[in-house]
Amino acid sequence: MRLLGCKAPVLRFAENGVPVSFESVDLPSQMQDRFRALAAAAKERPFVLRGSRADTLAVLSQMKDAGVIVFDAHACSLFAAENDKVTHDFFMKNLLNIIPGNRVILVGHREFTYAGEAEFLKKNGVRIYSMQSLTMDSVESVCDGLMEIAKDWPLCYVSVCLDVLDPVFAKVEHPSPGGLSVRELLYFVQRLRMLRNFTAADVVDGEGPVVEKLLVEFAAR
Repeated sequence: MRLLGCKAPVLRFAENGVPVSFESVDLPSQMQDRFRALAAAAKERPFVLRGSRADTLAVLSQMKDAGVIVFDAHACSLFAAENDKVTHDFFMKNLLNIIPGNRVILVGHREFTYAGEAEFLKKNGVRIYSMQSLTMDSVESVCDGLMEIAKDWPLCYVSVCLDVLDPVFAKVEHPSPGGLSVRELLYFVQRLRMLRNFTAADVVDGEGPVVEKLLVEFAAR
């Protein structure tokens, strides 16, 4: 498993007993070449990116046939002009300029930032599994639904913002109460990584033991 964007951790063991070691990959310094290198790495074998939303978009700009499962508390979808700097608040709007909405799923959402976000996402065909739906339908059934959709994509990319967790579990820049537990998020990760078309994942907006745990579980096969 390749880990891009940070120093490689020591050997770890996933919960299924698989030993996980990471290979740190040096990338070209030129931005355009860097993006191509990230996309090429994904097609060779799955990788995990520890980076930023800008890094996520850079990778996906070279993987336009992918479908994306986004774990995030916020819709992050409006008011980003094409020449605006890529920020977390504008992530979904920028993502939909790259990947069509029918190949984007938002999981764990529970907070709209701007008026009109719900209509914007619906118009673009983005599927939303809110925390309310996760509570009513169960994590297991929602995960079944995600996998049923994602298995038909050419490539599956999973993007995790740590604010999808309840604030009691992780310190993030924009906390939102009522989120997933670490155990519930790990359940999603441990199942989604088994998809045959799983290509890459990233973890953004956080640090510490929870991030390291997610990286290890994404890397186990």
